[in-house]
Amino acid sequence: MIPTDPNTATAASPAATILSTPAARRLGAVLFFAVLTAAAAQVAIPVPGSPVPITLQTLAVVLCGLALGPRLGAASMGVYLLAGLAGLPVFADLSGGAQVFAGATVGYLLGFAAAPMVMGAVIGSAPRAGTGRIALGVVAAHATIHLLGLAGLVAVAGMSLADAAAMMVWPYAVGDVLKAALAIAVGARLIAWRQRLN
Repeated sequence: MIPTDPNTATAASPAATILSTPAARRLGAVLFFAVLTAAAAQVAIPVPGSPVPITLQTLAVVLCGLALGPRLGAASMGVYLLAGLAGLPVFADLSGGAQVFAGATVGYLLGFAAAPMVMGAVIGSAPRAGTGRIALGVVAAHATIHLLGLAGLVAVAGMSLADAAAMMVWPYAVGDVLKAALAIAVGARLIAWRQRLN
């Protein structure tokens, strides 16, 4: 048997201690959901006549808000947006760069950062939330993304709100309902898991 060197064991423990701290767990969770959102953006289905494809991004954003809460959820989406602004291919169709923020999807991107905060305001900070409150939070998050998305489209393309809504909201309604239902189904577990980050 090879004797264990107590100095080696002691030297390894500070790194393990740092990685097991709440701060490290929170940082890991923030980065994980930023990467998850980038991956979800690549699951894209083009919509004829619309510059915005159907993606799984909104699902990732809502799950992020449920799992991390308003502050860390917004921070995670901020990391995602900054990565895209820096030119990393994290947006739909592996796009990235500052030019994306001048395009038709800018409102949706900004909505990703706002949605976790709106959801947090609706659901509250209780460690357990009922299904009704979770459902309201999920719906509010989706509404935030769409409202800011429409505002961005109206500002960038000069469309009327009615035309923008017809193009950008109704074709995505079925997918939003399905994604919202999935988020609501796992919402309580994600909120409970959030407590482990502290």
